[in-house]
Amino acid sequence: MDGSSPSELPHRYGVYGVLVASGLELAELDTVTRAGAPERPVVRLELADPAAEGGRGAARPRGRLDCADGPVEVLDEETGGLLLVSQRHGVCRVSADGSAVTCAPEDPSRPAWRRHLLDTVLGSAALRRGMTGLHAAAVTIDGRALAITAPTGGGKSTLAAELLRRGAELLTDDLLFVAAGPAGVEAHAGPPFISLAGAETPPRAIGETVAVIGDRRWIRVRRRPPRPSPLSLVVALERDGRGSGAELEAATPDRLLSCALDPGRARGRLLERFDVLSSLGRAVPVLRLRVGARTSPARAAALLESHLGVAAHVG
Repeated sequence: MDGSSPSELPHRYGVYGVLVASGLELAELDTVTRAGAPERPVVRLELADPAAEGGRGAARPRGRLDCADGPVEVLDEETGGLLLVSQRHGVCRVSADGSAVTCAPEDPSRPAWRRHLLDTVLGSAALRRGMTGLHAAAVTIDGRALAITAPTGGGKSTLAAELLRRGAELLTDDLLFVAAGPAGVEAHAGPPFISLAGAETPPRAIGETVAVIGDRRWIRVRRRPPRPSPLSLVVALERDGRGSGAELEAATPDRLLSCALDPGRARGRLLERFDVLSSLGRAVPVLRLRVGARTSPARAAALLESHLGVAAHVG
């Protein structure tokens, strides 16, 4: 890293509620103009030589992320920074406060690496810049944001894709970042992509497949320029039995904790996450959507639309 200040870097993008000032062009993200840039935490992103960034030093193992195209080791550095190490994607470093990200990919043009950057790496930086994260997909329907949580492989992206086909707009897939805003707890947009199982053929109304990564299709979704949206509903998606039914019922707000992303060990960040999730639980209904193994995404989507009182626009 050459220590460039954010103002000296040529590219500026908005994602996950932060402003990414980058030396690398990221055509996948929404560009933010200097004149119209809203006030938001800044993350400086630069590339480094893979040979110079290969060492782990005295970093301590913290855990492992199982991603679509292979595991990512997570290590804590002595400086408080985060080290993300992948056999396929090389090394990325996130500073202790998330303000600086350095990546050393062998080939920064590879779609699999760019997906890793947009998801795992910038998501980690957003957490450290003070955003509260949920493992969730989110769409907007008639201007209202709906979040869908589920375990990995639990079908949240499939349900989100069906809602897109029926007229919703994508806010984010997999990682949802929220923060207190003027209208309550606001959901911030992620990259304009959704990842679906390779066996699922995405309708043309959603977008186009950019790459096949592992067993997933990485699909660029057509959408209007997004803006922060107050959350109106959080739905916990659960598979229940072998049937084809769908049932929506109230859930307790503590369900939010089960899908909250780890903000780090700093006490202040843990308390901040608790405050945001408490505000979200008080202001926004949390429901459980129980579906059978044979329940179609269309049936589950129709139930959600009925609850929200909106008409579907199925293409």
